[in-house]
Amino acid sequence: MTSPDAAGSATQLPSTGMPLLPLLAGGVGLLLAGALLRRRTRVS
Repeated sequence: MTSPDAAGSATQLPSTGMPLLPLLAGGVGLLLAGALLRRRTRVS
């Protein structure tokens, strides 16, 4: 009885986390890209 509940919650967690991962990765990527561009412009 408890195994199906755990499986259900386990399947729901990744389903809700998946859309958040690309957004977080994209935000971090943009921040890193901006920092690198600023550093390059400052050095040059």
